[in-house]
Amino acid sequence: MTRTCSASSHLAGPPPEGLGSASQPDLVLEDILNAFATRDTDSAQLWRMNLKIALEPTGLMADRRQTLEQTFTLQEFRTLTETLAKNADRLPPAFVSRIFLPRRSPPVLRTRLDSKVILSNLDKRNLDSSDVADCLRAIFQCAFQADSSRDTFSLARSTVPFNFTDRFYGHGLMLLENHIAVHNSLFPIPEGGSFPTGHVLHSPPPTKAGKDKKGKNNKASKVALKYYSKVLPIIQSSGFGKTRTCVQLSTDYPGMLVCLRQTKPGSEGEARVSFPPQDESVFAYFEKCMVNFIGSEQPITDVQHIRFNDAHLAMLAWLAVYCRTFAFYLAYLKRESPACFSNRRTCTSDPYLCWSTVVFLLADALYTADFIPHRLFKERPMCPNNSNVKIQQPGRDATKASSAKGKRPRPPADDPPPLYGTPSLRTRMLDHICDRAEKLLEEMRKAYADKLNYGDLLLDAIKDHLRKHLDALEQSAPPNVTQGFFFLALDECGSMAELLPVIRRVWFHSAPKRTWILLIDTNSDLAPLAGGTAREGSRRTNHGSTHRLTQPFSAMPLDVNIAHDKRVALFKDRCQLTLREVNLVLPNLGRPLWYDDSYRFDDGTLKPNEIVGKLVLPSTWSWDTKAKQAGADNSEVNQNLLALVSRRINLRVTRGSDFKSWYNFIQNQIAQHLRFVGRIFTFSDAIITNAPSEPPLSAAVAWFFRFDAEEVRNRWSQVILALVHASESVALDMGAKGEQGVAILCTMAADIAVADTFSEDFQRSVIPDANASIFYAALYGLVSVQTWLQVLIGDRVHTVAAESAPAPGDGATPMDVDEDDDIDLVGPQSPGPQGPSDTEDLPDATPDLWGWCSRAFINFKHILLLEEQESMEKVIHQDTLAELWIRHAAAEGVINQPGWDLLIPVYMSDDGRPPADGDRFDKSKLSYIAIQVKNWISRPSKKVRAAPVGPSLSPSAPKECLELFIDINGQTDPLLGHEYSQRRHPAPKEGESAEQNRGRELLRHHIFIAGHDAASFPEIDRLSNPARDQAPLLFGDADSLDTAEFDDEFARYVRKQGNQDAWMEAQVRARGALVSLQPLTAKTSRRRRQSRLH
Repeated sequence: MTRTCSASSHLAGPPPEGLGSASQPDLVLEDILNAFATRDTDSAQLWRMNLKIALEPTGLMADRRQTLEQTFTLQEFRTLTETLAKNADRLPPAFVSRIFLPRRSPPVLRTRLDSKVILSNLDKRNLDSSDVADCLRAIFQCAFQADSSRDTFSLARSTVPFNFTDRFYGHGLMLLENHIAVHNSLFPIPEGGSFPTGHVLHSPPPTKAGKDKKGKNNKASKVALKYYSKVLPIIQSSGFGKTRTCVQLSTDYPGMLVCLRQTKPGSEGEARVSFPPQDESVFAYFEKCMVNFIGSEQPITDVQHIRFNDAHLAMLAWLAVYCRTFAFYLAYLKRESPACFSNRRTCTSDPYLCWSTVVFLLADALYTADFIPHRLFKERPMCPNNSNVKIQQPGRDATKASSAKGKRPRPPADDPPPLYGTPSLRTRMLDHICDRAEKLLEEMRKAYADKLNYGDLLLDAIKDHLRKHLDALEQSAPPNVTQGFFFLALDECGSMAELLPVIRRVWFHSAPKRTWILLIDTNSDLAPLAGGTAREGSRRTNHGSTHRLTQPFSAMPLDVNIAHDKRVALFKDRCQLTLREVNLVLPNLGRPLWYDDSYRFDDGTLKPNEIVGKLVLPSTWSWDTKAKQAGADNSEVNQNLLALVSRRINLRVTRGSDFKSWYNFIQNQIAQHLRFVGRIFTFSDAIITNAPSEPPLSAAVAWFFRFDAEEVRNRWSQVILALVHASESVALDMGAKGEQGVAILCTMAADIAVADTFSEDFQRSVIPDANASIFYAALYGLVSVQTWLQVLIGDRVHTVAAESAPAPGDGATPMDVDEDDDIDLVGPQSPGPQGPSDTEDLPDATPDLWGWCSRAFINFKHILLLEEQESMEKVIHQDTLAELWIRHAAAEGVINQPGWDLLIPVYMSDDGRPPADGDRFDKSKLSYIAIQVKNWISRPSKKVRAAPVGPSLSPSAPKECLELFIDINGQTDPLLGHEYSQRRHPAPKEGESAEQNRGRELLRHHIFIAGHDAASFPEIDRLSNPARDQAPLLFGDADSLDTAEFDDEFARYVRKQGNQDAWMEAQVRARGALVSLQPLTAKTSRRRRQSRLH
């Protein structure tokens, strides 16, 4: 989980009552541009002459293009760009983001557009060539490519509409409806009468809360001051069904989704689009409005004021016609059903059913035919007295239903196209809105010709042209129906980032009672709805200066494509699904995107290339295993590597020392690399973000890591370099105990083991025409625990007694005194100090270990975080292990959980061969590997080492498991290797019945591993350099190799001392816990102190 605090963005929108005339960044920009516009050198005069020729709209386009290209190459232009780059931190963020690439130091210019495109955009502005500074600003704002959404078109030419409509499960729609409903109650607008929303550009003088300038109470003013804008961002990474949810929302509440997606040309020149495609007429209208607005965000001159007002009038016109159109259709549907809505209502249905029928009929008409070639929404209960319901009967085409209604008179020219009988209704309706908005805009330009530079022109225009249509829409719902809301959803609105403040400002001053504009995108910068002034005001308790902001919606659910009956079938005690069928459940899990045909074969096998292409950028990115050093902060390579590894281990990100680099990393991971948004806090710009379990994505990424053993090591070497490099600026949390370092080694060992076992399948899976059966073996193949364990720790394991005393030289501590341990040792016990000679007297029990390991198989490909603690005192439910197996996952325990830190499910085989795909899935065959990591400066006590690592298993489960206890600061005997023992918890007691002893039957194969170097984990030595040298930084909280080396030497030194209590206390205190006053000899004190270090 990550909670971050972002920088303010140019998408933040205006403060509630507008902006001052000019901010300091704008003045800095004006000074720089004016300085270059008035320079009196020969080169400057030549440059300005070329500029004037290029901007002359009557000139030949070929000559203008050539002159403009020359203008860009002259030294004067290069000097200007260098000056802007040096002052980037002092310039308006919106201007800087238009010309420089993000996250580059020093700033780097964006790619320049074709000169013809640049001149076309400039001509639309009607620039005055004598105002050189204004022309320079316009050139910079029109000359460079804007940010675009990630390009995944190489993966699939288009999203098949069937994928958009096949199924709609989960609670996403309900969560969104509830989110808006709560906001509606918090954004009250008084009924009747007008109330102030403040000035458009100049804030009025502050007054005392709740009183006007004359000292009288003014409730309307008080409400308006608390109110900001009914504009709600819906922010989540790609593939969660944000678009589909908002389309579905229109069946419950009147409104529609408009797509502002940018189109991209294909390799053969054809248009390649994702679904839904761009609504071309709306995109063109908005783009024209945005181009005219850029450069006038904070107007100073009359020309800028005119552009500022013109952009707002254009958006007002579009919104006014949109409201009028929806009000028109709702009125028509109500008029066509007099039994439900006339003054002499005769319908006996619930009034809400009558209204919801009208809403559904409108949505069904708009989203059928040209949006989706078949019926999009499932049938639902509708009022039988509505005369339009029969058009929706099976087999009827709503677009051809005009004959069912009789001959209709020709509608007036200003009316929207008929709801029924109009081919391509949705497209025609949007064309109508744009056409009528253009006409309304021209009417307003003429009517306000002498007021176009007036600061509060927008207020008059809203009163004259928008208010009546907005009121008509909001009064469409019958008075006897519970009040809901209306909406307009703008999808992919990041393409119109510069226009969003205009939309917010128009909607704020329109003061809708219950009509919302929803902004849908993956960019978290769209979330803040107000600048610093509004956010600061919202924190104050003084009602007179409080502004209420919307909370962005991001609560999109996962795992929605797995139906309830399949969930039940998976966890039945006698499951009827085969292991293959369980594997093919994976596309149903995670975000809805993975169920699309583009990401799975017909039989359900994943298409890992396509899935990985959605995670990395560009989609064709691949490994460069020859790289010997990490990329720069937030480089494309590092972003990809960290996105990949975050789908294998639970990678937590905390606040870094480099704020800008840290925030850019989080923002980029969300927008481009599928990182999940938990919540965005508007007031502080904080973000809670993580990478929850998505088995299809993790399985595809695991396949992407695996090829042959040597290649796997090289790829993990790259990842380790990226993790170490990013830990400073991004502040990756590798775990104070080193548990994340252990998780990396466990995952890497699994990759190497699988790559060795299925090397031929991996080589075949990378050929272009690989089919589902080839991918299946590479994706879902199982390896034995024996193969994995020998890769992880080697095969040097020797048998010891479970209660072995400290080895010579380690020294005794008060915490190593004898305590009553309820443990049964399988084999003889050694009562005294145990060295190499003692082990010779013990029978070799390692064949039992390797025998069990050869019959146990693993499939984990990622590590997930469990919701709550698994109590060591209770039996772990087999369903927990079953879910981990189904998800191809291991589990990470919650913080400070006693016992295990990692839990890996294993599937037992009776004959030592991997279970066959045709075998029935039997959750009673699941056991586990439990891993506990200790990073104490002193040696863990006998009490701690003797305690169980993993939980108890149910009586029906296998009777054996594997425990790994890792003492990070210990040292492995280079000759004997790791210590192996067998144990049971608790020990059987004499006189107990077999029933009483049943819970004590679990045999635990226990391996004690000391250290974190290549002697303990051989694969560390096989990493390529410099990753091999950097590996110590994965264990604990060291920030440099010097620190890691000191910590290792210091731990060895302390462990040789006779009294380690002082350092134990220091380690407890460093974690912020209380060091008790109780005497050190008290058992409760020892137990409490040890527990703090768990």
